[in-house]
Amino acid sequence: MIVMKPNNLTHLNPDSIYRHLEAFLKQHEQNSSNTKDTYERGIRQFFEHFNKDIRYLTESDLQFTRTQIVEYQNHLFDDLGYSYETIKHKLKPLKNFYAYLKMNGFNVIPEIFKPNRFPKTSQPYGYLSWDEGLLLAEL
Repeated sequence: MIVMKPNNLTHLNPDSIYRHLEAFLKQHEQNSSNTKDTYERGIRQFFEHFNKDIRYLTESDLQFTRTQIVEYQNHLFDDLGYSYETIKHKLKPLKNFYAYLKMNGFNVIPEIFKPNRFPKTSQPYGYLSWDEGLLLAEL
């Protein structure tokens, strides 16, 4: 017998992590749909790195050690080539989501997502020279 999880199963539990995540993202969507999308991508990427589906998170899935967070940051820097600024932007949604969960009574530590300092790259992603900026402005 095959048992499948329905996509809306998490909605049966009023304290499901996914329900809180949806409310958190909706709150940010009111300010900007881009912020909502960026936050969702960052949160999804983090949990996928640890092989966890955000739709079925449990409170125990939220528990990480500082070492795991540092290793994740190292992965972003070393393996994916992200700059320090990009890593900060990837961790911000997680820190904010954990702060949101903490306000809702979950036993989490938002400060665990404080980014490590990494060496500056000579030309981080998104860098434009002065001439390239002027050309872009003209277009």
